[in-house]
Parts: sequence; structure tokens; C-alpha cells
Amino acid sequence: MSDRTFRTILILLTLLLVLCGLQSMEWRPVNDSPPMLYMAFLIDHFDYVPYLDFFEFQMPGTHLFFLALTKVFGFGETAFRVADLLFLALLLLATFAWMRKLNTRAAMLGALAFGLSYLRLGPMMSMQRDYIILLPIGLALWATWSEGRMKTLSRGALTGLLFGLAACVKPHSVIGLPLLICYQAFGTGDGERGGRLLSGRTVGIAAAAFAGLLLPLGIMVLALWRLGSFASLLDVAVNYLPLFSPMTGEHVMVSGFARVKYLYKGYLYLGGYGLLLIQAALGSVALLVRTDSPPALKHKVALLCGLAAVYSLYPVPPGKFWGYHWLPFSYFLILAASLCVARPPIGTSSLRVTLLSVVLILTLLPFVGAQKELLCRAAGVESTFPQVERADRIAEYLENRLAPGDRVQPLDVVGGTMHAMLMTGARPATPFLYDFMFYHHTSDPYIKRLRTRFIEAFEAAAPRFVVEVYEDAKPWPVGPNTTREFPALERILDADYTVTQQGDGYRIHERLEVSPLQE
Repeated sequence: MSDRTFRTILILLTLLLVLCGLQSMEWRPVNDSPPMLYMAFLIDHFDYVPYLDFFEFQMPGTHLFFLALTKVFGFGETAFRVADLLFLALLLLATFAWMRKLNTRAAMLGALAFGLSYLRLGPMMSMQRDYIILLPIGLALWATWSEGRMKTLSRGALTGLLFGLAACVKPHSVIGLPLLICYQAFGTGDGERGGRLLSGRTVGIAAAAFAGLLLPLGIMVLALWRLGSFASLLDVAVNYLPLFSPMTGEHVMVSGFARVKYLYKGYLYLGGYGLLLIQAALGSVALLVRTDSPPALKHKVALLCGLAAVYSLYPVPPGKFWGYHWLPFSYFLILAASLCVARPPIGTSSLRVTLLSVVLILTLLPFVGAQKELLCRAAGVESTFPQVERADRIAEYLENRLAPGDRVQPLDVVGGTMHAMLMTGARPATPFLYDFMFYHHTSDPYIKRLRTRFIEAFEAAAPRFVVEVYEDAKPWPVGPNTTREFPALERILDADYTVTQQGDGYRIHERLEVSPLQE
């Protein structure tokens, strides 16, 4: 591919990225974003402590990130979009910074291609935790490939520290750290001498990386301990997560051989990115077999391919295989695929170059195309999300009726209730911001205790409003030992509340002035 052709492609991709970015400014927060923003609101405005004041099993780094985000940008929806795009720009700059040490052409194309791939996925992926961790991991790669700019042990410690920050958001994101340690230990760049697998150099780098990894994790544990919420987090991690983890992405209870089969099939799908394996293989092999490729370049190619392979396993531990779980894999795979545009050695046949270019276009197009919202707008069709519209209706109702001191109890997961509570500044009545955990493993003593704790808190708070998202408007667990019934809660709602508004998949219960039981 000539320089002129390549520059034309880059200009077109850049214009498309800018266009998609501008279009994304119209997105509303959806899916996991509103609950995370609402929890940050509770922490910021009412001094709530995660795990202690509200039931939650996301890692503390996630809450710290969203708290910092809202401190800088605020809680508005436009501010959230600005923050998302600025974070994307920072991630793409970091990506270019470390990828250019491998190949400048691939760095430019890969950064643009991933940016388009991210925006193509739409608002459901905005600021997902699996996306947030890419920035510290990318910076760790920049540190790893900055041979000669810092001492060996310092580079190892910084790499571990950055992975520690990622682990504070997603613990299993550290699966790529051993590859970076091995790369640093073998001294593969800029004149550094290589080492043996069990050499003092390897042990020193591994120890420095491990110390760096433990630093943010240790600070996180110490902070939670001082806040008094570490025991609550440990309780959730030990007692609830083992019940939640065996469920599939469709919230079906599976175990034994059925779970192994489910994980196997879910992994083989590769999040729909399997076609890019062809491109990644062609680009990587083309550089690895070149006689004029220096060993340092080949080692970098091998590390990039190794990271793509390792992070293909990233969705397996949670076992849900949701779209955002594949973001780290897609990140490294798209970058590996971009190696096809690396400048070929002199004398390479034009047929080979043309073939690689055609394969590049055919395989990348499905992943960097304009997102659905942009295409819908071009076609004059409005693209909406039911949970966003539901949030607007609930917020409109609450805003006209909430009085000082009123509390609201959500019976929802990601159906729009917490989004509405964020828009109206409503405080929750109990520590339970969602109710999914009440409906699976109902015979387990821990779930029974959670149900009892919820009913006691609910009766003590006597919230004025209860917002219930029901039927298929919210996810329900499916399979043995699951239910859609909560008799103790239903009795209270029937006796003390009346439905004052009902809409698409939701109803709002308002507390009676004097309940029939009191009469």
C-alpha cells in the first residue's frame, strides 16, 4: 500500500471517527452506566460507603473511578459523554504511543480502528469496566517497551502498579502481566542483554512487578478497612459471588458438565471477532518471517499476539460472555490485525501487498463501521432504548411529587429506575439498590438472610414510593431454585401501597396515608 493510499485511508477513518464521536454526544446513559453514576452520586452527596451503606459486588476501583469522573465532569448526561470521548482520546493516544514502537503505520491504523469499533458498539458499552482497564494496561505496555528510559526494576514496578490499578476494577485483568514480565526479563530491546527464565534478573523484575501490583490493592483494602466496609465486601465476595458466578449470560443456572459445555461454546464464539484472526495472523506472520525484521521487533510482535491470545480467555472466569467482556480481546486483536499495513520489505510483489490490503479492508469493515445510531439517523429513524424512556417517565413522576425526606425503593436492576433516581436526586430507602439477588438460590441461607434484611430495612424506612420494573423489562434468573415471587414484600405492597402510575414494564407504588392494617 503506497503512502498516499495509506494517508487517504487514515484521513477517511479519522473523519468517520470524529463523525461518530459527535453523533455519540446525543447518547443517553444506559445499561450499567446509570447505576454506577447513581452510586457515585450517593457517595458524593450523602457520604454513602460502598458495601456498608449499599449492597454491591463491583470492585472499589470502579466506584473510585466514577466518583473521580463525576467530581471533574459532574453528573449531567452531556458531561458523561464528554468524559467518555476524552477517555477514548486518551486511550487512543496511549495506544499509539506504545504501538508506534512496533510499527508507526500499524499504530495509527490500529488506534483509529479500535476507536471506531468501540463507538460502533453504541451506548451500552460506554465506560464499561472492561473498557476502563485498557488505559492502565496500555500504559503498562508503553512502560514495558520504553527500554533505556528507565531502570529495569523501576520498569517492572511501574508495570505491576498499572496492572494493580486495573485489578482494582477487574481482578482477573492481571492475566496479561506474566507476559510483560517475561518480555522485560529477557531484555529484548535497544541493546539490553537477554536473560534466562530462572535468572536473578527474572526474579528481580517479577518481585518488583508483584510489589507494584500489591500497592494499589493494599491501599484499597486499607481504605475500606478504615471506612468499616471491608468486612461487608468480604462477606459479599465469599457468600454471594459464588452463587452469582455459575449463571450464564442469560441468567440461567447451569452446573457440572452443562456449565463446561456452555463455557466451551461461549469461548469458541470469540465475541464475534473470529474473522479478525485471519487478519491478525497474516499481519503477524508477515513481520515474523521477514529477514530484515530485527529480533526486538519480532519479540514485540510475539508479545502483542500473546496478549491477544491471553485476553481471549478473559471472559471465561465470569462466564457471562457479555459484549463488553470481549473488549480487551478485541483491543489487542484489532491492533494485531493492523500489522498488515506495516511497510513490506523492498522487493515484495505488488500482488502480495494488494492481497493483504484487500483482506484488511474486508475483515476490518464489519468492526469499524458506523454505529447503529448514526445509520438510523441517516435513514431518518429514531433509535431508542426502552430503559431510557422508562427513566424519563419515572423521573417526571417523582420530580412532581417528591417532598423533602421522601425515600424511594427501586425494585429493578438496569431497567431505568436508578437513572430516574439520579435525575431527581432521590435517596434509596434500603441498602438494596437492585433486587436480582432475591430471586435465585432462594433456599440458600445467605439469600434468605438477604431477604430478611431487606424486609426489615424496608419496614423501618417505610418509603413513600416503590418503583417496580417487572416481567421481561428486567433480567430474571432462570432454572432450579429460582423464583419471581417475594411473598413478604408482596404482602406489604398489597396492604400499605397503591399503584399510582403504570407504564411500559414498570409501575410506581405510593404509600397509603393510613394502611388498611393500621385501621
